[in-house]
Amino acid sequence: MPGGLGDFLGGAAKGFQAEQQINNQANYQQQTLKLQQQQQQNQQQRELYARADKQRSDLMSNISDTIEQYRIAHPEASAADVARIVAPIKAVTLKLDQSAGRDPSTTDAQITAMIAQPSKAVTEAILARAKDPYKSQVEALTVEEKRAEIAALRQGTNLERVAAGGGNNSNAPASAAPSNASAAPPTPDQAGDKFLQGLPPGVRDQVQAIAEYRENPNNLPSRIAKGANQSQRELYVSLAEQYAAARGEQYDQSQFAGRNKAVTNFSAGKEATTVKSFNVLVDHLDVLKDATDALGNGNIQAFNTIKNAIAAQSGEAAPTDFNGVKELVGDEIVKAVAGGAGALGDRDQIKATINGANSPQQLQSLITKYQKLAGSQLSGLRQQYESTTNRKDFNKFLNPRTKKLFDQPDDKSDQGGGMSGTSGPVQWKVVQ
Repeated sequence: MPGGLGDFLGGAAKGFQAEQQINNQANYQQQTLKLQQQQQQNQQQRELYARADKQRSDLMSNISDTIEQYRIAHPEASAADVARIVAPIKAVTLKLDQSAGRDPSTTDAQITAMIAQPSKAVTEAILARAKDPYKSQVEALTVEEKRAEIAALRQGTNLERVAAGGGNNSNAPASAAPSNASAAPPTPDQAGDKFLQGLPPGVRDQVQAIAEYRENPNNLPSRIAKGANQSQRELYVSLAEQYAAARGEQYDQSQFAGRNKAVTNFSAGKEATTVKSFNVLVDHLDVLKDATDALGNGNIQAFNTIKNAIAAQSGEAAPTDFNGVKELVGDEIVKAVAGGAGALGDRDQIKATINGANSPQQLQSLITKYQKLAGSQLSGLRQQYESTTNRKDFNKFLNPRTKKLFDQPDDKSDQGGGMSGTSGPVQWKVVQ
């Protein structure tokens, strides 16, 4: 009996231990499963919060960009105007905060602060003015022009459409219809002006400056703005090419450096000084030629009238006789030589030649001779200008008397014989 009882008790103990182990293992598996489920829920929650954070960040960036762009387009806008613009995006952001368990009042305060603070452009301008106190004065010179340009663009002017349409701006005033079909073709200036009239006012001058190689288009932004197909640089180059084509010329951006130098030289350089010297010489000699003609014809009344004009023109005492006129002729030619017209000859030799004239008729012949020499030099300068700038508007450097004397057309009335260059070299001859 004792042995049987011991075996029984021993077996019961083993059974209890086995059952306990099974229960422990089941509890462990349940705890492990619960832990795994909790980890999965935590991961899903983290992913949900991450998506909500990303959405909120994008919405806040959108609000910031909207505020900045609106202030750039509307510098005078009030905080209430800005708040009204961003209200729809703000409502979505606050709703997202509520769904994510955040306090919407924090986001509301952040957006309110963004609306109240100055724009990035204004802040940068303030910092720039602090570094350069004169910058604002320079910027103020163009603010009205920029406002006019923005106003034109607000009215629906689309530069890309204008460029694609060859300068056809629906807001530009319509050109008057020609009176008859046989009307003369437009001059280069007229054709160019017509093209410019199809552009917004704030764009015309810049397009013309680029086409005339006075402004480098590489200084314009090359970034393509959102919603655009071309950069500002590409647009202006395209318009400059079309403007040049309307004038019968060709714009080549790759030639800017050389042609800009040539344009500058003829506007303010040595070549400009030479052209000016010839202009003054031709002008003054023409008046002196009239005085000589009056003396030769014995028309003292006409001579007295002309000599007063000579005195006002030269700043010297009025000539009283043939010798006085002769001396002024020599002085004018010498001045032109000193001013850059050295091709006319040596100054002493010129003086001697003029002094050798013993009659009004001889002096008139000498004046005509030097006028022809001046015309020849101006013709060479024209060829130099046209070959180095690829432009056909040299006559703009000539004064009215020079144009009249050499039978050169005005820029606005040139029909091709002078300005356009389509009929060969221009003939420079003194009109008797």
